[in-house]
Amino acid sequence: MNNIRLHTFLPILPFLASVLLWLSYHPANLNWLVWVSLVPLFLYIYYERRKNRLVLLVWAGGFLFFVLGLFWLRHVSWPGLFIVSFIMGGYFGLFAWLAKFIRNRYDPVVFLWSLPFLWVALEYLRSFIFSGFPWFFLAHTQYRWLSFIQIADLAGTYLISFIILMTNILVALIIIKSGHRPAGHSGLKKRVFKERNVVITGLVTIILLIFAQVYGAVRLKKLDLKPGPKIGIVQGNIEQGLKLYGDADEIYHKQCALTERLIEESGPAQISSGPDLIIWPETMYPYPVGFNVLDLKENLCLVNAAERLTNTAKNFQRPMLVGVLTREVGNKTKHHFNSAYYLKPDGTILNRYDKIHLVPFSEAATLRSISPALERFALNFTELEEFFNLSPGKDIVSMNLGNYRFGVLICYESIFPELVRANAEKGNQFIINISNDGWFKNSAELDQMLAITVFRCVENKISIVRATNTGISAFIEPSGAFTVCQNEQGQFKEIAGAWAKNISLCPATAISGPSRTIYSQWGDYFPLVCAVVFMSLAVLSFLKSVQAVS
Repeated sequence: MNNIRLHTFLPILPFLASVLLWLSYHPANLNWLVWVSLVPLFLYIYYERRKNRLVLLVWAGGFLFFVLGLFWLRHVSWPGLFIVSFIMGGYFGLFAWLAKFIRNRYDPVVFLWSLPFLWVALEYLRSFIFSGFPWFFLAHTQYRWLSFIQIADLAGTYLISFIILMTNILVALIIIKSGHRPAGHSGLKKRVFKERNVVITGLVTIILLIFAQVYGAVRLKKLDLKPGPKIGIVQGNIEQGLKLYGDADEIYHKQCALTERLIEESGPAQISSGPDLIIWPETMYPYPVGFNVLDLKENLCLVNAAERLTNTAKNFQRPMLVGVLTREVGNKTKHHFNSAYYLKPDGTILNRYDKIHLVPFSEAATLRSISPALERFALNFTELEEFFNLSPGKDIVSMNLGNYRFGVLICYESIFPELVRANAEKGNQFIINISNDGWFKNSAELDQMLAITVFRCVENKISIVRATNTGISAFIEPSGAFTVCQNEQGQFKEIAGAWAKNISLCPATAISGPSRTIYSQWGDYFPLVCAVVFMSLAVLSFLKSVQAVS
């Protein structure tokens, strides 16, 4: 590579990679770009000699990527957008630092081959460190390529990310090898493509792609989905300001009116023709329920709200799953839960699920546990009047709907693979995911959440019904195919409506729960293997250095 051109364009490369990567996701959704989007980053790490500048610029590029990708966070907190992006960008900086360690000790081929293992290991690290944020994995860009993503039931999204990375390193290797040839060398392109390392890398990449495609085609053909229960979704489209500070009765009556419409549109008046289960999304029953032994006035309100909740199911004569806030204040304990109540047609509360994985800061008592003063200070930089400071639930639950068993996840819990796996292991045949994404209006967050949830279905071959307040509500099949709830104009965000559909189940789920996939049984073994491979390279490199010095 010409020194003048290298000096001019080298610092731009990490930012170019970040922009190309951002364009691969919603809102641009140019998902084909991901297959080459990281090439500029890999080239920059390869050619940049100054390690401090390398880490700084790659971190800055990562910061840019997350600011662009998470721009919807501005609806909740502008400072939060930049803080989260800075922290997440640090993973890019860590990637660059560790990659450069290998680059300085191995030849270009070993260096490039180490990158997919490192990137996948860091994706996994990002899924649980600091409460976890498994967002913007490379695999998520391919959520509509059903035949390709079926391999997620073998090793999760990480195997898909790995294959995408292999195409990036193949292109980067070709560029690097071309740059190492003498200037004006005749037949340059032909010789590069005949080079042994390029051929081997290309063959491995092609084999992985063919395997994924063939496996996916066979898997889809043999899936043989069967119709399950008919699920009704009531989407109120309650604007977030009204939901937090508006008239609770107005919200309740709108939900009831939509529910009545859902039952009427399902067919004749006979109960058997309507939905088997009606869902109200996260916290869409606007009255907290529970008890407060220390405040008799509030306790009466909580008890009355619980009675009204049971009467709601009685009035509609349908099983209902309803998102509700629960308050439980005893003599020595005080708990607030983000809950889902399951009610029989006669109003009996059959079961309750409390959200386990709380959103840091806004839901979990993160700041209050450190300092109430710090919490009050942080509120100045959000759209909230107070943080919710909820208590986490403890267990995954199973709820019975006739001959079927289902589980519940609330809000962004559907992005965490371990929670969906836990439902599959418990024998739940499908999952209801209730959410209120109204915080983020009609932004790309809604599309990104749907794309991630698709992979939870494919990994475990389980159906998920997403029932949301403002959209995107959807019925997602075990194959990853999905049907969004939309109006006659084709809009599926910030609309009110009610929809019912028979969900699809894998044949084995008709009696005994989902057929356990390899991923369901073994979990995230693949990124752990990737981490071991990369660490082995690093340790060998270190030992060689020590041996050379001695």
